[in-house]
Amino acid sequence: MSRLISTLFTITLFFTLYSCNIEQPEEHQIVRTGAELLVENHLDELDGKRVGLVMNPTARIGETHMLDTLMARGVNVQALYAPEHGFRGEAGAGEIIEDGIDQETGLPVFSLYGSTRKPTAEMLNQVDILLFDMQDVGAR
Repeated sequence: MSRLISTLFTITLFFTLYSCNIEQPEEHQIVRTGAELLVENHLDELDGKRVGLVMNPTARIGETHMLDTLMARGVNVQALYAPEHGFRGEAGAGEIIEDGIDQETGLPVFSLYGSTRKPTAEMLNQVDILLFDMQDVGAR
């Protein structure tokens, strides 16, 4: 589990630093998300890995949810982890999220907004790596 956390931290740090290193004139700068860069340049790093996603409905590349993009590209997504509002945004603010199945993919969805607020060891048994993408976390 510590290897998983270390890998997750390294990937998060890499994409944060990489997306900040844009070498275009200021008037032409384009803000790109780590998700876009992952799909464009780093999908091979997920080869052979069982992937889990900690995401909400804001995890998008254009108009497509990150899960759908990854699955269309052949990434071995094995489990979903749902924060407040649910993985696809089906729950209201403050509403308890239950474990379940994603109706669009059949993947297991583990609640992170109920009695459990972080993945347990049992929830992580199905994955080698977690990708975390929440663009709007209610920070003001």
